[in-house]
This record gives sequence, C-alpha cells and structure tokens, in this order.
Amino acid sequence: MTQHQMDVPSQEKLHQEAKLLREPIDEEVKKTLEGGKSDNDLDATFWSGINATTRLAVGGHSSLAAQEFRLYDLWYVCIQAAKTLHCASLKQDSIVRYIMSAKAMGPLRGVVPSVGDGSNTVQRGEIITFSDGRRFWSDLPLFGLDLEEEFTNRYYQSQHYEKDQRMNFAAFIGRLLSVGIYDGPAVCALSLFRETLETHRPLVSSAKDRGAEEDEVLPVEDLLNALQQLLHHSEASIAILSNIPGAASTTPNVGLPNFLKLASLGEQARQAGIVDAPSGYSAERLRFWFQRLEELSQCDVKSIASDAETCLHTLITAQESIGTYKADIGENGEERHVVSYD
Repeated sequence: MTQHQMDVPSQEKLHQEAKLLREPIDEEVKKTLEGGKSDNDLDATFWSGINATTRLAVGGHSSLAAQEFRLYDLWYVCIQAAKTLHCASLKQDSIVRYIMSAKAMGPLRGVVPSVGDGSNTVQRGEIITFSDGRRFWSDLPLFGLDLEEEFTNRYYQSQHYEKDQRMNFAAFIGRLLSVGIYDGPAVCALSLFRETLETHRPLVSSAKDRGAEEDEVLPVEDLLNALQQLLHHSEASIAILSNIPGAASTTPNVGLPNFLKLASLGEQARQAGIVDAPSGYSAERLRFWFQRLEELSQCDVKSIASDAETCLHTLITAQESIGTYKADIGENGEERHVVSYD
C-alpha cells in the first residue's frame, strides 16, 4: 500500500471534519443574526481558507476526495458570508476580490491522489482537476455547483433566507457577474429574473391578513428588492449576456444539474411566446423583462412601482453602455421603457 493510499480518509471522517469546520461558521452567522447586525469577519475566514486549501492541494498532502470536501466547506463559508454581510458592505467586494485572486493563481499543479483504489494518481506537474471537471483554481471548481444548489434548495425558502439576506446574496451574485464570473452566477441571475418576472405570484405579502408568520409563496415585492440589488451590482453583465453572441454560451452553466429548473422560461414568458435559448439568455427574453418591469412600474403598490422603475433605469443604463438600447416611442410621442434592437 502506498503512502497516498494510506492517506485517503474515509467518508465518515471527512463528514466529521466538515461538521467541525462548519460549526464555528454557523455560530458566527447565528451571532450576526441575533445581534441584528449585518457584519462579521467571515470574509477574513474565507481568505485564510483559500490560502490553506491552496497549500494542501499543491503540496499533495491529502487525497483529492479530502480536497473536495475542504473546497465545499470553503464555498460554504463564502456563501454564508455573502448571505449575512449587508449588500452595500465593502466586505462583499473583498470576497469577490479574494475569489478573483484565487482564480488568477490557476490552473495549479501538484501531487494529489485520485479518488478510488489508489491505482491512478495525479503526478507532479499535472493540473489538479476536481470531479466537476473544473481546474484548480482557474475554473473555480465546485463553486458553480454550490451556488446552483443554494438557489435550488434554499434561496427562495423563508426558513433559510430572510428578505434582507436574499437581497445580500443577490448583490453578491451581481458583483460576481460584474467581474466576468459567469459559471454559476449567470444561472442564478436567470433564476431570480424567472421567479420575479416570469412566474405568477402575489404582488405583496398576505401573511399578516391570514394571521400567519410567513407566506408559502414569496411575493413579487420581496423578490423585486433582490432583483434591484443584483442589477445595481452587476453593471452591464445582464445586457452583455443577453445581447452579445457567444457571451453566455461560453459559460458551462448548461452543464449544471439543475440548469433547466433554474433557467428555463417561466409560465408568463411562455404565454408571451418567448422561445427558450440554449444558454437561457436572449435579447427576446430581455425585452420581455423590460415589458414586465414597465407593467410593474405602473401598479398601484408604490414600493413595487418604485423598485420596478429603478430596475428599468438600471437595465437601460446597462443597455446604453454596450450600445444595444433604443427607446420605443409611443403613439403620443412619449418615450417608453421597451427596448428594440437593430
């Protein structure tokens, strides 16, 4: 038996290590919430984790299976930090900078034994590649999977996300998009657009009228707050992904397990005759979002009308910045918030 075979830890041991690592993270999040704060030091924890993970991987001191567990834990820290740090916090910017710094290091090479019986090992000089096919660090392995899983199983669940946390995490997704990290964030953004503008749901919460604590279905008002944060922090990314040929198709989003569930057209978009695009993004779908936002900007709920108007202007600015926006002039000569394309 080789030394590498002896070093491969059992799945039970890996799960125990993961639990020990996540307990202090969960405790930090708990203190943040109980204190009514939106600030913590998880950004520093995340940066330390990046350095530790890098040293272990390139040094060949643990199996690839162990590295995957540690990387999942590292992304867990990242997600919890982004979820609890205020959407305007500079610490969110720091986290994105740390991710970009890690990405710039790769692809890295090292001595890491493969998962299995140890008959095949990654020799020194070979690029470290994880189970999702992503290279370390250049492709940010497992990150897209974790973001997708977060949106699929927790983001829209009230027991996991409060309204402010949903806004915080949407702002983080926007920041990632703004620096060109599309693999994962792009499909998460599609999901938020789909749930906010393409899915039938009540405009405002009715829980208080029913004497309930929470709504079973999130209202448009809550999701529109999150969408506003995503658009504000994503710069021109949504316009780029929707209009520039190949921008969205170059990302591996379509390979994510729940891609169709998150990115496929919502019922209202289908009823409007919008056609599915392979990447989920298209100029046609973007035009539909403009139309829905214009409708919401005219509704009787002032908070929704105001947020929708803000989203419209942000999208228009994004379109103008890449030269793909042209106002549609109505019958009475008024400028409408509906885009057209040459």
